[in-house]
Amino acid sequence: PACGDTIGPCGEELLGAVGLVLEEGDGAALHYRHLATNLVRSLRRDDALEDLLLARARGYVVSGADPACGGVHCCVGGGTNDWLVTSTLASQAPRAVGRALADAFKP
Repeated sequence: PACGDTIGPCGEELLGAVGLVLEEGDGAALHYRHLATNLVRSLRRDDALEDLLLARARGYVVSGADPACGGVHCCVGGGTNDWLVTSTLASQAPRAVGRALADAFKP
């Protein structure tokens, strides 16, 4: 059966494997559909699973208590090297390019 139009379409959970190969200092532009990548990265940092799940629940309901975006938008991430992006490609591309350029000049 088809997956339909959902927040997390079929197959995106496979992106958790990306979280396994990224190093701690690697940046990641995490879209709200990259939950699996975020969870794997966070668990590798020894973040508590209960805290991660509560943070994501807060993010999905756009709660002011969301540690990633503070209720401004549905985001995932929040780690030192996570680039928070919103849901439209037009808002992701400029930030990703800018962050990549800035990272090239880091000491």
